[in-house]
Amino acid sequence: MSRLKVFKNRHFNFFFLATLVGLLGEGMFTLATLVIMTKTTGSVIAIGYMLILQLTPSLFLSPFAGVLIDRINNANIAIWCNLLRFLCIGTLPLLTYLGAFSMPLFYLSVFLNYIAWYILAPTTESMLKKILKEDEYVYGVSLTESAWQVGLLSAALFAGLFMKMWGVDVTLIITAATYLLGVALFMPLKGVYADRPQAASLSLTAYFNDMKEGWEYLVNHKKMFYFSLASAISLPYLMTMNVLISPFNYNLINGNELTLGVIDSAAGIGSLISAAICIILANSKRLPGLLLGSILFTALSTYLFAASPNTLWAFFYYLLLGLFVGNTKVLSKSLVFTYVHPDYVGRTMTAISMLSLLLAIVSCWAVSYIGEIDLKLAYYALAGTLVFPLICTWLGKRRVESDSLVHTQQRKAVSND
Repeated sequence: MSRLKVFKNRHFNFFFLATLVGLLGEGMFTLATLVIMTKTTGSVIAIGYMLILQLTPSLFLSPFAGVLIDRINNANIAIWCNLLRFLCIGTLPLLTYLGAFSMPLFYLSVFLNYIAWYILAPTTESMLKKILKEDEYVYGVSLTESAWQVGLLSAALFAGLFMKMWGVDVTLIITAATYLLGVALFMPLKGVYADRPQAASLSLTAYFNDMKEGWEYLVNHKKMFYFSLASAISLPYLMTMNVLISPFNYNLINGNELTLGVIDSAAGIGSLISAAICIILANSKRLPGLLLGSILFTALSTYLFAASPNTLWAFFYYLLLGLFVGNTKVLSKSLVFTYVHPDYVGRTMTAISMLSLLLAIVSCWAVSYIGEIDLKLAYYALAGTLVFPLICTWLGKRRVESDSLVHTQQRKAVSND
C-alpha cells in the first residue's frame, strides 16, 4: 500500500520502533507513579502537584532545548535522554531494596526523569522532518502516533497486570529496561543527523539570538502560529486526564489496579484507531475542518466519560476520547509540519512544547483543586478548556482559505496576462 511506503525507509523503521518502545516505558512509568501516589497520599491534589513537578523544570528548559535540537545531532540527544530515564527509573526499586526509599527521593527521580522526557519529545518530533519527504508527513506523523498508542495501550495493560502480579518495583525494573532498548534503536540514526558547524562555538549571545529568531518566525507565520497553538492543547489535556483517572477508577466506579489499566488502555485503542483514520485522510484538503470536528467531539466524549456508571461504559467512552484526542494531535501537528521551514523545526516544536507545559501546569493545578471537591465537575471544567484550541483552529482555517483565494486570484491574473 502506498500509504505504508514510509516503512521502506530503514531510518523511519528504527525511529518507529524506538518510539514504540519508549512509549511502552513511559506508559508503564506513568501508571506506576499514579498508583504510588494514590496509595501513599490518597489525594487528588497531591497527584496534581506531582504532575506539576514533572512539568515545571521543562517549561524553562524548552526554549534552550529548541536551539540545541536545531544545532546538535538529534540522535545523540535522544540517546542521552533515554540513558537518563533508565537511571532515574531504575534507581527507585533499588532504593526500595536497600530500604532507603522515601517520597522526597521519589519526587527527585520523577523531576529528573521528566526533564529528560520533555527534551526527548520535541527532539523525536523534529527528527521526523529530516527522515521523511514532504508528501510523507501526515503518514509519518500518523504512524508515529500509532506507535505512541500501541506503546501506551500495551503499557496500560502490562503495567496493570504486572502490578497486580508482582508489584510496583518489578514493574519499574521492566520499565527501566525499555529505555536501554531505546538507546540501541536510536544508535543507527546517528549518521542521519549532524551537528551544524556553529554548534561547537555557540556563544550565549548567539544562543539567545537563535531563540529570538525562532519566536519571531513562529509569530510572523500566522497559519503555522494558529495551528501550533491548537497543537499545544493535546499534552495538557492528557496530563490533566491523568490527574483524574486514578481517583475516578478507585472512587467513582470502585475499581482496582487491573480496571485502571483496562480503562487507561481504552484511550490507547481509540488513538490507534485515530492514527489509522488519519492515514486514510492524509491527502484530504479539509484537514483544518476535520481538526475542528475532532476538538468538538473530544469535549463531548469527556462529558460522557465523567458520567460513566461502571467500568464497561468508562472503557467505551475513554476509547472515544482517545480517538478524538488522537485526531486532534495528529491533524494539528501534520498542519504544523506542512508549513514549518526545516531550519526552524526544532525551535517551533519546543515552542509548542513550552506552551503545552505552561497550559498543563495551570490545568493540572486548577482541575486537581476542583477534583478534590467534585470529580465530575473537574471533568466538565476540563472539557470547557477546549474553547481555546477551537478558536485557534478556526483562525488558522480562515487564514488557509484566505491564502488559497489569493493564490487562485494570482494564478488567474498570470494566465490572463
